Amino acid sequence: MTQSVLVVCAGNICRSPIGEAAVKAAAIRAGLELVVDSAGVAADVGWPPERHAIEAAAEAGLEVGGRARQVTPSDLERFDVVVAMDSWVAERLRHLAPGLEGDRVQMFRSFDPAADSIEVPDPYGAPIETYRRVVEMILPAAAGLVEQLSQTATSGSR
Repeated sequence: MTQSVLVVCAGNICRSPIGEAAVKAAAIRAGLELVVDSAGVAADVGWPPERHAIEAAAEAGLEVGGRARQVTPSDLERFDVVVAMDSWVAERLRHLAPGLEGDRVQMFRSFDPAADSIEVPDPYGAPIETYRRVVEMILPAAAGLVEQLSQTATSGSR
């Protein structure tokens, strides 16, 4: 059974599209079949990813694309794993679907054991260097998430 991941930030034009691309790339490297999407809790619906997000991600070998969309309550039921880029986003997600299991929404950086914080700061409007730092935060968390899902898939298939 294919697992699914939803990466969520505020506007779905910076962090979550980078996170989506990073999780997809990590899954390909791990040989794990995953469905990955991104959304925002206050999405700039229809907007393309921010140009600095595209540039910083490309420098790391990631292809960021798509159009911003708003997260829906059905997304929270449909995806196996829902990861939030910051605490404010996580709170909005829990408010959107209050009946969800407590650990259903997880912090994206919680999958990086070396992270100094669970927050991925919103780089919107900042210089490209800030986006590069965000990419540096996202890459190890994406790898850790995929590693955990690979272990779950392996133990579940026995």
